[in-house]
Amino acid sequence: MTSVVQSPDLPIVNSEFLFRVLSNLFRAGLVLDVGSYDGENALRFCRGKRRVVALEANPVNAGLLASNAAVTAAGIDVRHCAAWKEDGTVSFNVVEVPEADDWHNKISSTRSREDYAFPTRAVTVEARRLDSLVRDMDDRPPESIALWIDVEGAAYEVLQGIEQIAELVCAVHVEVELQQFWNAQKLWPDVNALMRDAGFVPVARRPGDLQFDVIFVNSRFARRMPVRWRAALVLAWLRLRVAIARRNILRLFARQR
Repeated sequence: MTSVVQSPDLPIVNSEFLFRVLSNLFRAGLVLDVGSYDGENALRFCRGKRRVVALEANPVNAGLLASNAAVTAAGIDVRHCAAWKEDGTVSFNVVEVPEADDWHNKISSTRSREDYAFPTRAVTVEARRLDSLVRDMDDRPPESIALWIDVEGAAYEVLQGIEQIAELVCAVHVEVELQQFWNAQKLWPDVNALMRDAGFVPVARRPGDLQFDVIFVNSRFARRMPVRWRAALVLAWLRLRVAIARRNILRLFARQR
């Protein structure tokens, strides 16, 4: 068992709600849903004239995304590729599950691990830096970009690939780990140091013990409207508390039946 690094001392909030509010507040014209899986989150981000691009490296999931009528109707741009630290190709470990929608299908990764419940097969997929991907999409990138990253142990390498668009990225929602689940993966302190060097500060996290999501905000954007983004943080904290209280009340009533 690998050692566990210290957990970040951050407010625990409804991170999905906070990400959506910050994306709206900072007027993100583009949202990249990296590791989109079934496109559920990408569909939530489709608001107004915002462009949403869903990146999915798993060929099974990418195929399902491309054929999803709701995703197509929403105008979501589906890309079958792996976000990475350099352009080219990368080996991707697909978890072989009996059903395509089994939750184990979500933990396929560019990283390998020994404790998968099902066997894996390695496939070669296109690899893209996010900054070169954005540059190739349009000669004039949007003034603000939001990143939702869920890549099963490869967050550090994905974030290495935003260097040339970092000043345009307003908010990042990224899954991190305090213990190594995937071989040779970087942990929370490494991701935090990389993001701080790029001008981002962690402002909140989702509930979780060894694996959870953290929201980073670009300091340049935060300085523009300090009161409003902090108010959004408070709302996200309250939203989580209300959800927890409601769940506890429902459980109490269920026991009394």
